[in-house]
Amino acid sequence: MKGINKKGISAIVATVLIILITVAAVTIIWAAILPMISDTMEESQRCTSAVAELTLLEDYTCYDSGNDQLKVQIGRGKSEFNLVDIQLLAGTGGATTSFSIKESDGFSDFPGINEERVYTVIGLDAIPDTLVIAPVIGVGQKEYACTASGRTIKVEAC
Repeated sequence: MKGINKKGISAIVATVLIILITVAAVTIIWAAILPMISDTMEESQRCTSAVAELTLLEDYTCYDSGNDQLKVQIGRGKSEFNLVDIQLLAGTGGATTSFSIKESDGFSDFPGINEERVYTVIGLDAIPDTLVIAPVIGVGQKEYACTASGRTIKVEAC
């Protein structure tokens, strides 16, 4: 029995290696997933604030059929967020048409904190059945299109 040479790793060394590999795998996965989760949460929080604070107002919102112009009044609450665009969704006869209200498109500035503005949109052939808005916000170098607000208004003729 003298000549038999047993080689291998002990159970303790094997257990320690498995624990180290598991810790390394969890660390690598956590480092990759954590930034995605935090970016998504930040976007979600800012979008929730923007959707709640940006409202479509009925006072001066109407459709001028003589000029085929839609006048839209949009108000902004007190929360601070970087508004880079406002998507206007006009529903007519079951179809929805999207319009972008950007400062670069010749519109005046977006509403500031606790302000209201009226915008004139050209391009609709008929009075829309429904109207809803969706803010587009900027976070750092990225732009995020938020979901449309739950408030839909019916448009009257001017």
